[in-house]
Amino acid sequence: MKEAAKRALAAAALRLPRGARRAIYESLAKDAWAEKEITRFAKSIGITGFIAGGESGLVQGDSRDLFILPSYARHGRYAAGTNNLFIELFKDGGGDYLDIGANIGLTTIPIARNPAVRCHSFEPDPVIFAHLLENIRRNCPHLNVETHHTAIGAENGTVPFAINPVGNRGDNRVVPTGDGDPGWQVINVPVHRLDDMVSTRVGLPLGVKIDTQGYEPFVLEGGANTFARATLIVLEFAPFLMSKNGAVPSRIIDFLSNFDQAAIKDADSDDDPHFESTISVCKKLLNFVTIAQEGEYVDVVAKR
Repeated sequence: MKEAAKRALAAAALRLPRGARRAIYESLAKDAWAEKEITRFAKSIGITGFIAGGESGLVQGDSRDLFILPSYARHGRYAAGTNNLFIELFKDGGGDYLDIGANIGLTTIPIARNPAVRCHSFEPDPVIFAHLLENIRRNCPHLNVETHHTAIGAENGTVPFAINPVGNRGDNRVVPTGDGDPGWQVINVPVHRLDDMVSTRVGLPLGVKIDTQGYEPFVLEGGANTFARATLIVLEFAPFLMSKNGAVPSRIIDFLSNFDQAAIKDADSDDDPHFESTISVCKKLLNFVTIAQEGEYVDVVAKR
């Protein structure tokens, strides 16, 4: 009976004028319904990716992504606040930029438009990395981006990597214990120490973005020499995820104390950071560690 009712409704909808059908769809598309339905339909007929246009050009992503590419498609830009910080850093000349957790490239492409900047983009997810390669090829004509299919961590080897099952391809994460959340697919991906890859090759100014879903302390451990030279760093601070990974959030706070100024931003906010002394920011982060719940995080910006 349920299937018969669905077929009857579908047949009735198809008899509506084209304008009426479009109006119904546009009304539904105001929320997440349309994206979920498009994703479900794409999977049913073997479509593995979509392309969307915006300020970074034509960018493609996984058809199961309900967050990053749809946000870019809807707004025409993504992570503008973070990107603008690095664009400003390099505006008077060259330098090096490390995008650790690059995803499909929306935090690399805008910076790579400056031909004097050498970019390194790191992404361990094999599906997302394939899209990253194509997006860099399509939108970075200066050939100044080096892509790395690897996670960044404290040791070289392989690590278990969990794939978010509900469409947030930006929430994929290393799970050092090998135990992902129920329903998550876990695969093995390569991992390398950053100092073994780029330490002797990066110049100044050096900008770094780290978004690794709680794996940041391990990233810092394997890149201590490189990060000691960073002029500007933007990283995600998620104490719950760090602790879940067996990491110590205070490792991040100790690292930030070596910078001259820092700022805390609401997660994914495009507002300009309000810089203050690192002593003040570190105290706030220590307090945040004691109250942060699952899923809560902030972005931290630090500069020398």
